[in-house]
Amino acid sequence: MLRSLRSLTGFHVQAVDGEAGRVFNFYFDDHVWNIRYLVVETGGWLSRRKVLVDPKQLGDPVFKARVLPVALSLDQLSHCPEADTQQPVSRQEEVGMAAHFGWPSYSPMEPMMPGASSTLRPPMETQEPEPGSPYLRSMREVLHYELECPDGRLGRLKDLIVNDKIWQISQLVAELAGVHGGGKVLLPPKWVQRISWSHRRVAIAMESAVAAGAPRYNPRAPVNRRYEELTYDYHGRRVP
Repeated sequence: MLRSLRSLTGFHVQAVDGEAGRVFNFYFDDHVWNIRYLVVETGGWLSRRKVLVDPKQLGDPVFKARVLPVALSLDQLSHCPEADTQQPVSRQEEVGMAAHFGWPSYSPMEPMMPGASSTLRPPMETQEPEPGSPYLRSMREVLHYELECPDGRLGRLKDLIVNDKIWQISQLVAELAGVHGGGKVLLPPKWVQRISWSHRRVAIAMESAVAAGAPRYNPRAPVNRRYEELTYDYHGRRVP
């Protein structure tokens, strides 16, 4: 199912033996556009911690109850290394996470989930990567970044649409600037050419008039397969 990533924040995280906390954030790989970690806020207000959880440990979200099951115990989560939510996830943190849970090692240049297409890799050059970083970035950080086309400003990044079965980002939600008539449109992540973390901008490899003419996004309506096909057809790219 295709879902707004922002809408999943605040979900209750249900461990195998009790409620663990709430979804605080997501980290995604900006080379292959998949979700690498949830940031789960655990504990009470005096003992609050933020820890990383691999999406491979997740069950199916229960949207009416706003619950996200996780195949980990409360004890496992309590001993998980704490996330530094002010910085990108370093490769060293990933190695520590894998050792703690006994997970296999991860190569940042390969898709995480079975069935994720290698064609999703965008032709981009990420600026200012930290040494050893696997290019993991915070959803909370990138939302509201400015979107820039070769001929000028398009608007702002407002959301990410994710397939919650394989945790792959399939669309960006762009809020258009007033000069383009306002409203929101869907853009495939393949069109991201470059992300500047210091300037808080995302460069889109298409003219602004073309991007602004993309299918409109209605946050109150589900993004189904047909909607996604229309978006990819408009941009001249095959749906993966």
